[in-house]
Amino acid sequence: MPFQGVIIDHHVGFRFKVEIDGLLMATFNECSGLSGSIEPYDIKEGGMNSSVHRFVNRATYGDITLKRGFINIPELFYWMQDATLNSWSPRKNGSIVLFDDDNNEAARWYFWRALPVKWEAPSLNASQNSIAIESLTLAVEWVSIAPPEPPPPPEEKKKEEPPAECVANFEWDEEEHMIKSNPALDAFIASAKDKDTPIHVHAHTDNTGKASYNKTLSKARADDIATYLINGGIAASRISKFGHGEEELLPCCAGGPDKKCESCRRAEVKESCTCGA
Repeated sequence: MPFQGVIIDHHVGFRFKVEIDGLLMATFNECSGLSGSIEPYDIKEGGMNSSVHRFVNRATYGDITLKRGFINIPELFYWMQDATLNSWSPRKNGSIVLFDDDNNEAARWYFWRALPVKWEAPSLNASQNSIAIESLTLAVEWVSIAPPEPPPPPEEKKKEEPPAECVANFEWDEEEHMIKSNPALDAFIASAKDKDTPIHVHAHTDNTGKASYNKTLSKARADDIATYLINGGIAASRISKFGHGEEELLPCCAGGPDKKCESCRRAEVKESCTCGA
């Protein structure tokens, strides 16, 4: 029963447009075939002769045929040709929009995964003066009046920070000078504390004294640095310690044992890079 006292204006069928992904579409003169149907199936229950049970199977949607005045922009033909040469060619989504008398959008039908299945060139007849019309028929998989869900925003890639590293130097024959605050190690801890990357401590000495003593001294220095890092909040499981003694001298120590180079008496603390090559 119609609403009493309410005037409902029907929309005309000539104010419409068709939008298709990735195609610069001209105005179409005709759009037809937008339809859907559901395939029913019957189940006959034994002992029940008055009726049969009817159920829904699958839904199918009709082919959409688009017609327009021919213009020398062959994007419709190219789409059809791509589908002919490549069965896996990208399908396109689109919508059919109906406008009211004030050119406001009155209705919109969305279609998904459209594939061109027929393209027809204009019919040419020298005895007529009608507009040349080309047509394209689309097979679609789904039709809806609801807008498609917007794609999720791309995940923001976390910027990889460069691995932290620092160098702490020792006085000659010194082992436990790390009991006091060390600004270089404090800065390293602040940079690496909230990560889970491995940390390597490489302790060295100069070439003063016996090599065996320097080896033991460098291991003690590595232990001392590791303790400082752990006390600063870095997990002990992340730390690997290496005492190299005088095995990796810097060029400044080439002057002999009397050089006592401070740069060689060092502990290098490095965070392993996990950002890949």
